[in-house]
Amino acid sequence: MKPTSPIRPGRAAIWLRLFGALVIVSTLTLNLPPVEAQGSPPSLFVDAGQTFADAPQEAAVARARVVRVNVGLLYDADGNPLDQSPLPEIALDLFPDASYTGVVTSLEQDQLATYWIGDLKEVDGYFYLVMTDDIFLAHIASPLGIYEVSWAGGDLYRIEQVDQSQFVDEASATQDDLPGEALAGEQFEAEARSAALPEEQFGAEADPASRIDVMVVYTSAARAAAGSTKAMKARIALAIKQTNTSYIRSGVKTRLRLVHVEEAAYAETGNLASDLARLRKTTDAFLNDVHKLRNAYGADMVAMIVRNGGKECGRAAAVRAKAYTAFQVTVFRCMTSNYALTHQFGHLQGARDDMFVDKKLAPYAYGHGYVHLGKKPADRWRTIMGENNKCAKAGYNCTRLLYWSNPSKRHNGAAMGDRRSKNYMVLNATARTVANFRKQVIASDFNSTFNGSTAGWTAVAGTWTLFQKSQYRSAGVADGFASARHAGAYGDLTYEVKMRRTGTCPIVKCANYVTVRGAPNPLDPTGRWNKEYKFAYSNLGSYAVFLVDGPAVTTLQDWTDSSAVVQGGWNQLKVVAVGSSFKFYINGKLVWTGSDPTLRTGQVGFGFYREAGAGLLYVDWARLTTTATAEVDLGEAVEAGFRRPGGNDTGSP
Repeated sequence: MKPTSPIRPGRAAIWLRLFGALVIVSTLTLNLPPVEAQGSPPSLFVDAGQTFADAPQEAAVARARVVRVNVGLLYDADGNPLDQSPLPEIALDLFPDASYTGVVTSLEQDQLATYWIGDLKEVDGYFYLVMTDDIFLAHIASPLGIYEVSWAGGDLYRIEQVDQSQFVDEASATQDDLPGEALAGEQFEAEARSAALPEEQFGAEADPASRIDVMVVYTSAARAAAGSTKAMKARIALAIKQTNTSYIRSGVKTRLRLVHVEEAAYAETGNLASDLARLRKTTDAFLNDVHKLRNAYGADMVAMIVRNGGKECGRAAAVRAKAYTAFQVTVFRCMTSNYALTHQFGHLQGARDDMFVDKKLAPYAYGHGYVHLGKKPADRWRTIMGENNKCAKAGYNCTRLLYWSNPSKRHNGAAMGDRRSKNYMVLNATARTVANFRKQVIASDFNSTFNGSTAGWTAVAGTWTLFQKSQYRSAGVADGFASARHAGAYGDLTYEVKMRRTGTCPIVKCANYVTVRGAPNPLDPTGRWNKEYKFAYSNLGSYAVFLVDGPAVTTLQDWTDSSAVVQGGWNQLKVVAVGSSFKFYINGKLVWTGSDPTLRTGQVGFGFYREAGAGLLYVDWARLTTTATAEVDLGEAVEAGFRRPGGNDTGSP
């Protein structure tokens, strides 16, 4: 069967949690009064009867409680996420005096996570439910309160009501050139010119304004605050989704694409100005690898997540950044609860804070956030670039909402901007410039069914043709490799190919393989690529993994017997590559995990080795999704198998 949808991260891991959740849901439903069981929306949260009394309560947390999450409510019996048709409403019982009915308006899935997004019934607010790997997160917001649900270890989650008045976005709202940031401007400009198109040279080669590529790194301290690497990546996925949803709601045409996430080897200073200066600079002893990663993945803007920012939530290196100033630092606590990651990216894109705290009219006189005062709490709110200062002077606090200032948009009947507050226009005006701070490196996802088309694919060695308008096929090359590649480069990915090999190999059991992060040229005399990670299987029933780096071929995994291989039949190979970590699956069974830092990005492809005798490789389909937040647990159990000494990337012994 041909694939019809993109790859979704973490589905198998989710099911490990779902069975327990489904049992809880069934038990709860059986114990509900008849009216509630039949007519009320199902409740997502169940009190766990536990507290973290010994944990320090942060100033920004007004209150908290511990719950279990009925994740099973969000999926059908086959593990597919439910959309708004079977799941129109869901009860969000946060606290005894804070219960909402969430009206599901959309189910969205991307390369990062699965999201249930909706509005709050009878309240002018919204919610996000997020599932990535086996981690659940939630964000519920209205002018009456901001709530977040975070993983607390095991099957426990923590609901917190957030007091946004305790957050300070940055020490100075006019950070056009932060103290100490004229560090080596000429050097940074030279670096930028070498990797980005000058604004005046926009043309056919320029990246479109519709997509800005971003990279997010985080410290070990921030990861500890999140609770785990998975939880950290889930939070980043939520922040990117929040940002893109805010664009849609506010009339901003561009979208962010997350091209890479990585933990940075860096000890925080507790001072965001210092951390930001170290992040930006390329020649000191701090975070220099971040700049190499930025260029490797083609990130237009870079963010670093830290745990401790003193009294600040974040800092951006400039308002309307240039390529060499497109850096920001955000504190984990503020990241999604105060939309701080979104806010700081906004500064880099040219948006300023509201006029009460920042009266500067450059680079755009209309480029400010907006604050709305009101007699009732429901009417006290501010947009993403709005600060709380004006509200505090009036004697109360205003909730930040996930909107950019735009006078044509309304909240509770009130305009969300004025003539000085049109952040959405700023972001639209600067999108093309920001999108070209780095030339795009990571290509778009693909799903090649080969049903009448081989679009995107090119033969590298050997002849490849469309067979019966449904498969890509090659007869190979005698005593050599035949291979094909897909256009574009990829880095963090989930890549799957379904293939079948015919013919015999009397000398070696010939290798059939997929390639990631490859560079074909120059080919060696046998047709081997110049660089690649090669994940192979043979019809003998074994698999192996190799690194090709110029003339050197390194065995990362010896040829190993595996019951997962269908000998002589169709086999589905799947590779998950994130940073230097890899997973290799055959027909859904994890057979290998490993790590190697040599190649970060490159092309993907497939191929096979053939001896003098005849043999064919059929490829039924191939698909790839960029999965920057996928988790690769190198300690995960893999299938045990007998290792066969000898052989190489041409075949098993």
